[in-house]
Amino acid sequence: MKKLLCCASLLLALCLTACGGNTGGEKVETPDQPQILTPDEPQTTTGSAQEQTPLTNNTQMLVTDAQPLVVMESVKRERYDNDTYYYMDLAGENSFRCINSCYLTSIREGETEEEYAQRRAIGLSVTLSPGNPYNLTVGKSDELSEKLGHPVYLVSFLTGSDLNATCWTVYLTRTEHYSYQYAFAASSQTSLQLEDKMMEYFGTLKLDAMPGR
Repeated sequence: MKKLLCCASLLLALCLTACGGNTGGEKVETPDQPQILTPDEPQTTTGSAQEQTPLTNNTQMLVTDAQPLVVMESVKRERYDNDTYYYMDLAGENSFRCINSCYLTSIREGETEEEYAQRRAIGLSVTLSPGNPYNLTVGKSDELSEKLGHPVYLVSFLTGSDLNATCWTVYLTRTEHYSYQYAFAASSQTSLQLEDKMMEYFGTLKLDAMPGR
């Protein structure tokens, strides 16, 4: 799988900041980092975006049998009348977010699949980390597409700057009527630490049919 570049670019930016960006001798505050789980530390949070129990009135849902990457708290769990949903988990005082969402497919006339994936990924980030995205990459993952049985696109970009930057890594797949996103939004330190694990985690996702549909 082609490795995404946003975190490597961010690392370079942080190195430059460390060398010359804080010349006044002031202490730079960094957010608390999440507790990264090991195989011996299962997550037991109820109502999580990463939980495996699908909602009964939905069509399909992205689920996984994999252990969550970090200890997280569920902060949003919403289901809508049009069979879509939005779950968000949080760790480390906003240093790591996990979002599992489904919405109606709304590809525009003449829009490519890459453009659609990019537009929806950026739209997901707007309310959580305002600012123009940069260092953006988007592309189809043949490996993940084969595993899922549907085309999968990966979108990566940064928002914010310096130590306050957020690295977004977004997995998107769609059917004719529904689109599904699984996104990680991480602080610079957390993103660099978990980049490989996030890619491995994406490889465990699958679409599970909702009961009664």
